[in-house]
Amino acid sequence: MKREDFVFTVGFQGNTAVVDKRAKRKYGKLTSEKLIEMGLYRAAFCAALYDGDDAAMRKLIESYNATHDASYETVAQLKRLFGVDSVPENVSRVRPL
Repeated sequence: MKREDFVFTVGFQGNTAVVDKRAKRKYGKLTSEKLIEMGLYRAAFCAALYDGDDAAMRKLIESYNATHDASYETVAQLKRLFGVDSVPENVSRVRPL
């Protein structure tokens, strides 16, 4: 699964990822940091998770907590918040929505 597809996946139908094509086209090439600056926290989380970027995860937690008066501390808590566990390995198709 490509990074841009994972970052803007809105759901799954079996082994098919359903992707927000407008968001992917508009924001797909942005870094995690830029997505954080734009307030696109779920997309930034997915990008950092896909990239394995621990620094971006720390920045995301700090920024999210500051703007939402929250107190998240771990990546596991963000996984629950955003409903994203890991990059799926069994996706064989991507369907734009």
